[in-house]
Amino acid sequence: MSRDLCPLRKDATLTDYTRSVIRERFFSKVRKTRHCWVWTGRVTSKANPYGLFNVPIIQKMFQAHRFSYILAGNLLLAGHHLHHKCLNPTCVKPSHLVPMTPHDHMTLHKSTKA
Repeated sequence: MSRDLCPLRKDATLTDYTRSVIRERFFSKVRKTRHCWVWTGRVTSKANPYGLFNVPIIQKMFQAHRFSYILAGNLLLAGHHLHHKCLNPTCVKPSHLVPMTPHDHMTLHKSTKA
């Protein structure tokens, strides 16, 4: 059974204005280049630089690439990973993100390192 993880669709208490403010705040931390949309906000660590996006109104922190993928209207199943086709962990461009099971994601990364 799939579960909708989009905080903007799920939370009925959010007004359209609040949703637009959240979107605007998210994209203020994105630098769009010719290829990738680079996250310029907070990251997990320098060694593993996945973006983090805080939504205070719903008191939740999201990985920026997951938030962007869902914000674009895509469904992400609970427990699934998003693979960066561009291999840039700071990229949040939805077309560069591919949902997959954790097992498939791990297998893919092992095969690219071999």
